[in-house]
Amino acid sequence: MRIKWLHLSDIHFNFKNFDSHSLREDFIARISNLSQTEPFTHLFLTGDVLFRNNQADTETVEFVKKLIDAMHLPLENVILVPGNHDHDRQIVIEQLNTLPDLKDTTIDALDEAHCTSMLTAFDKFDAVYTGIFGSSYYSNYDNPHAICFSSPITVVKLNTAWFDTDSSSSRSLRIGSRQLQLLLSSADEDLQKSVNIAVGHHPLDELTISEHDRILELFQKHNIGIYFCGHTHRANIKIHRYHDVIEIVAPGGYVDDEGYSVGGYVWGVIDTDINFYKAEIYSWKSGKWCIDSTLPETDDHGIFYFNTSHFPNNIDIVAVDCKTIGGHISRKQLDESLGIKNYDIHTYCGPYGNPTGFSPETVRDFSDTILLLSEKGKTVHLYPLAPIPMLLSLGFNLQKNAALIIHQYDRNTEKWVYNEASDHISTSCEASLSNNNILVVSVSTSFKIESKLISATMDGQHYDLLEFTTDRIEVGYPLYNDDLRSVAKTITDILNPLASKYAEIHLFAAIPAGLAVELGRSLLTSVYQNVYTYQLAQGQYTQDLIINKVSTPETPKTILSRFTLESTSVVYIPILGRVPCGPVKEAITENEICLPLPESILDNGDYYILVASGDSMIDAGIEDGDYVLVKQQVTACEGEIVVALIEGSTTIKRLHFDDDNKRIVLYPENDQYEPCSYKDLDIQGVAVKVIKNL
Repeated sequence: MRIKWLHLSDIHFNFKNFDSHSLREDFIARISNLSQTEPFTHLFLTGDVLFRNNQADTETVEFVKKLIDAMHLPLENVILVPGNHDHDRQIVIEQLNTLPDLKDTTIDALDEAHCTSMLTAFDKFDAVYTGIFGSSYYSNYDNPHAICFSSPITVVKLNTAWFDTDSSSSRSLRIGSRQLQLLLSSADEDLQKSVNIAVGHHPLDELTISEHDRILELFQKHNIGIYFCGHTHRANIKIHRYHDVIEIVAPGGYVDDEGYSVGGYVWGVIDTDINFYKAEIYSWKSGKWCIDSTLPETDDHGIFYFNTSHFPNNIDIVAVDCKTIGGHISRKQLDESLGIKNYDIHTYCGPYGNPTGFSPETVRDFSDTILLLSEKGKTVHLYPLAPIPMLLSLGFNLQKNAALIIHQYDRNTEKWVYNEASDHISTSCEASLSNNNILVVSVSTSFKIESKLISATMDGQHYDLLEFTTDRIEVGYPLYNDDLRSVAKTITDILNPLASKYAEIHLFAAIPAGLAVELGRSLLTSVYQNVYTYQLAQGQYTQDLIINKVSTPETPKTILSRFTLESTSVVYIPILGRVPCGPVKEAITENEICLPLPESILDNGDYYILVASGDSMIDAGIEDGDYVLVKQQVTACEGEIVVALIEGSTTIKRLHFDDDNKRIVLYPENDQYEPCSYKDLDIQGVAVKVIKNL
């Protein structure tokens, strides 16, 4: 069985402006083109066809019909459910006012008269539905939810809006779990034999806690593995691992001036014959369609590959057990966390339990194993619970080039979690900088690190200090993946421009295990050297692993190596001109001049020389008038010093990739200058050495 599906939500067709009209026209053409390579089989429209329940015009029905025609779909494979903009809230409020002390039990026992009245509040939506399908949404009003047998799948259609009275109140929505229970129980025999998809308008997090848990339990019991919804006007993917349910939220289908809805859609494939399942997410930006790879679950191409017991993808999964405290992880816990049973397990077998027993060599061997798994196309789920210095070093060795999903142990529930929720954490920083040669960085999330404890540990050394704290100080906080990335990004955004100025960085971290790995991964190998980590034991910090130890405190750190000319075999390297180490200016071409350099210092490849101009890179050892030897290439790695062409002008700066915002950042090496961010730029080469006039 193979279906190719399109998921669209929150069209709000009554809302009209230039951008929305452009989006809708282009959308029909785009979907028509997508249908050429492989026809779509199903269309899921998850509510809010109307805007504020205004009367639909003929264009609303025509738009949906054009979309269906572009996809060449039979009507039975088009699934449309109502949203909160598709009904008259006042009717619902009036009916609920006749029900004192509204509770789940009240809804469970709702009589037919009340049910009918609230469902007839969708009369304008029903007119649109009838215009498309030729029949009413409800043939009777005995249940707000319905089941559609659309070969070769079964679709459960939820009306999540029939009790909606106030969308601004979070976690207050009820949808009638008892009514859904009756419906699913009546069709359970068929549901156990088919691939089942549920569709509704609201994300499950909008529901009351009791309704949220009930609905997921019903999905799990009746073999429903995926839920499509909308409402938030923002794409999202959430994996309810314990209940083995994937929730995919589509962005809005229009564009407003406030930026609340930017427009977008999701399409994908479910193929049970070859065990292949994916979703691709797109957004409308600056008048064109762009992939959306901002969600943690998606790859760089905006693709999310399903992998649950309902959808066992052929992509290999490895659970890496890095729990060195209190014994290894049980298979049952891993099963619950991953939501599948078809995966391999790799267990850390190095020093165990002793905080000071981890050597750089054993950590490097373990990280090399993880990198090898990633290079072989494995999806690596890391389960860390080990001393913080070991995990910081592990993360540093892995860096961002490893496809890694980091889980954390929730002590309250005694379960491993990944991205089930977010605490929307905020991180603050206090700085005390006096141009010392040593920088101390403290990160406090699990408990507050006292300054006097740091001072006692540093034993009279003079140092600059950065103190990072989160909005809440609590053991195990932050817990979820989005928050881990947010904290690590805040820290490195402040640290990156400063790190190369110091001979040593001393890192004191009172943080959970997952954050230690994520923070270590964010420390660029070319920027962070001599990072000393500390382990807390019996109220005192002791120095543990040193990350990227390359020089001694007495030796000033320069990034580019210096050398003098030798009278050996030489190669004549052309001097192409000046390159700004300050504000971007056009390079001055002087290509008739060459400089003889010893052949021994050159690798394979083409080289040229630029004369540095300005002082923005002085902390990297590049001063005004220096000759910078550049290896000609069009790509570069994170943290390298590059020659970049930007809108016809050339500059030399340190390269950083801002993955979260999809931007390229050029950092100066002088705190008098600010980094600059770009959507795109051309790499002209990578600086490898600096030649100084002594």
